[in-house]
Amino acid sequence: MHHIVAADALGHADTTGSIEVGKFADFIVLDQNIIEIEPGDIDSSTVQLTVLGGTEVHRHPNF
Repeated sequence: MHHIVAADALGHADTTGSIEVGKFADFIVLDQNIIEIEPGDIDSSTVQLTVLGGTEVHRHPNF
């Protein structure tokens, strides 16, 4: 939700801020839910997948 508000404030809500057909898709998938773990453990998270502009640019070998 915060992403679309920021995109709208910057005047980019038509191309970014939410995952929809026709918008840029930049996101990562982590190996653990950083909302549910201790804040001090966030840095132990491993990026499993990175997508920029709708294109996969990184995939962890175990993902």
